Amino acid sequence: MVYVASWNGRVYCVKASNGAIKWTYNAGGFLGIQSSPTLTADGRLVFGDSNGVLHCITAKKGIPLWTNPIGAPLDHFWSSAQVIGNRVYIGTASQSDNPCAPGKMFAFDLDTGTTLWQLDTVPAKICNNDTTITCSTDAECGGTPGTCVAGCGAGVTATVAASADGNTVYMGTVGSYTFPSIGDSETIFALDAATGAVNWKYRAQPGEQFADGPIFHDWGFLNGPLVIEGDDGLGGTRPLILGAGKEGTLYALNPNGTLAWSRDLLTPLPDAAGLGLFNGAVGWADNRIHAALYSPGAAWPAANDHFYAFNDLNGGTVWSAQIGESWAHIALANGLVFAGTNGSGDFYVHDAAAGTRLNTLALPSSSSSGASIVNGTVYVGYGIFGASGGVRAFALP
Repeated sequence: MVYVASWNGRVYCVKASNGAIKWTYNAGGFLGIQSSPTLTADGRLVFGDSNGVLHCITAKKGIPLWTNPIGAPLDHFWSSAQVIGNRVYIGTASQSDNPCAPGKMFAFDLDTGTTLWQLDTVPAKICNNDTTITCSTDAECGGTPGTCVAGCGAGVTATVAASADGNTVYMGTVGSYTFPSIGDSETIFALDAATGAVNWKYRAQPGEQFADGPIFHDWGFLNGPLVIEGDDGLGGTRPLILGAGKEGTLYALNPNGTLAWSRDLLTPLPDAAGLGLFNGAVGWADNRIHAALYSPGAAWPAANDHFYAFNDLNGGTVWSAQIGESWAHIALANGLVFAGTNGSGDFYVHDAAAGTRLNTLALPSSSSSGASIVNGTVYVGYGIFGASGGVRAFALP
């Protein structure tokens, strides 16, 4: 079976052999479901919707097991859940930045859906004359008189990664275009998986004040981070935590949270990232980081290449190719790299090592989906910008 989630709020179970629908589960949600359901080893599907409700159903028949409506207004589960042991990890961000909601990270019990812990990524309230000051009343915003306002931003839109032993989870946060970058916006975290305690955090860009905007920067990490074994330059490997910032910067962190290297694709950085240069999830294999790139306004002209491979030693470019502006998540298998594009139904297949285009597959409409590749078959979703959606399957050569 193949499991597909849609912005219409439904999860579909379809036969891998012919795409025939076996069952449908209607989760609802203001904007439906924005990410793939997570399939557990014992046959459960876990996914969140755009109304901040986490669902767990049986994979065989789509029977509900539990739901957890976390209850906060504007909270939205954008990412796929990560299941490690008997815990479910997933974060929230606002449905849009206008109005903006504070970001949160959760751990849930897989069997019951009970919330085990919650991490808030911004203070509940800050001073509008100095966003570094937390407050509960206007009187605490002295000096130049200010107002104590609700904090927001630092949404968690990315699926978390985990250490090999499952004791540490790594997460990233984004900024907001309607609110200053405060608290732990635009930050990569290492968290204790059992308690949510922060082991370390790396803020990629400095915080902002209300006087800086609008438009505020809206940088940070829509996707990732990834835990990889990068080239150490000495014939061996080293563990790295990799993040791709919306502003067009790759960050590789050491296991203790210090910066190993960074690579800026846009210099100087754009005034506002919009949807971001690194909008889709990057992929990693064979010491190469692969990415399909979008364009934050005029900062990245369409004449430039939008499909890249970088080395994991220092972020240097291995190859680049033109596929047009893309929100696509990367998929890798059999020495091939796959990505869709925003402008057409073309789905591209390149040699992952050399960058040579090997095939252009046809989809009914444009795609930002990351392909799922199982037993020699490539399954890819399509349908963005209001086009009719679906799934198409291709055979690997």
